[in-house]
Amino acid sequence: MKRGLVFCGGGAKGSYEAGVWKYLDEKGIKFDIVTGTSIGALNAAMYAQHTFDLDMEVWNIVTLDKIMKDAFKYDENVSLKYSLKQKDNLIGFLGSYIKKLGGDVSPFYELMDKYIFPEKIISSDVVCGIVVTKFPSFQGKEIVLNNLKPELVNKYLVATASAFPILQVCKIGRESYIDGGYYDNMPVNFAIELGAQDIVAVDLSPNITHKEFLNKSFIKYIYPRWSLGGFLKFDREQIKRNFDLGYIDARKAYGELMGFKYAFNIVEDNGMSRNFILEIVKVINYMNKNKIKSNVKPEIEGDIYHILENSTTRPLTDFEYYIRAVEIAGEFMALDHFKVYDLDDFITKLHQSLAEVSVPENLFEGYNRLKNINKKKDFVSRISSQPLLKYVLQKNLSIEEMSILAASKPKVFIIYLLLRS
Repeated sequence: MKRGLVFCGGGAKGSYEAGVWKYLDEKGIKFDIVTGTSIGALNAAMYAQHTFDLDMEVWNIVTLDKIMKDAFKYDENVSLKYSLKQKDNLIGFLGSYIKKLGGDVSPFYELMDKYIFPEKIISSDVVCGIVVTKFPSFQGKEIVLNNLKPELVNKYLVATASAFPILQVCKIGRESYIDGGYYDNMPVNFAIELGAQDIVAVDLSPNITHKEFLNKSFIKYIYPRWSLGGFLKFDREQIKRNFDLGYIDARKAYGELMGFKYAFNIVEDNGMSRNFILEIVKVINYMNKNKIKSNVKPEIEGDIYHILENSTTRPLTDFEYYIRAVEIAGEFMALDHFKVYDLDDFITKLHQSLAEVSVPENLFEGYNRLKNINKKKDFVSRISSQPLLKYVLQKNLSIEEMSILAASKPKVFIIYLLLRS
């Protein structure tokens, strides 16, 4: 049975794939076929030539200036359009852009010439496939690098990563090419066509590039539950954190850790999860019987179960619902998601973080005078969430009060049940 490894496109986010690769290498998991698009194709080529150390070296030195000449200073916190409007960015970039019909990628070729060895790829025991997009037809083209002449390997690797219109159109012979992501940003199907029957697919998007391959017996689908940042932001700290996250997510995929958005050392359910779920059931039943409707629009947040099932792709056990509640609390208190926790320590950190939240003395002033449940819901919905959580945890809420909380601030309600238990 042939094994296939698939790498997604995503620019600076690609260090996440290197983190997954590191884990696979440590476990001695080898692949006969590797496919990739854009940055994924570059990682794939490095995999085929068996140079993980060089791949890491590239990630430690790469900057936007090493991809394109006269690179503008890209800030992921503002729009690309705004970045290009900055005078210092615009003058050099536009001069190069107009001349080359896109950003000048001559530095990219220099990078490829230093770190990619066409002869090694052509003679490799790993079949390496990449994807490019023809321009201007936008038709896809799948290429096996092992079948190319040496002088074409780096040209096609630059072509697959030519993120038009930022980077220039890549000409090879009579054909013009742009980024393979315009055709297939994660070439799982190409790996299958090349003969892969057991596949590890590494995505770079929390939105999942190929949902049709989730939960399939022949594919282990590894993807981030958090944003990996801007595709042009080659920031050393972000690259390192994405690498760490890829390594952690690979450990989760292979059952060494548990969790969805966070990572926890594996522990057995101590029975608390069943009580947690039953409390939710009781409150939802009370809300239905008494026609207490949620203030939160379903398209924004959904119901309690929708919130708990966010970032999951399959039916959950009671314990996994409990873990998701823990993760929701972690996001709520902004705990670091680039590390591995013991579950008990994580919950302790939640309590410690909440202890630092201040609660105004008049937080619920006037609430007890309200008789109408809808007015009570409106009152609660206007309170800041962290002070509200700290306040209600000091109380023993009735089922009606929990229902009002669930209808007004569903995430606060979930965390209240979790921490109360």
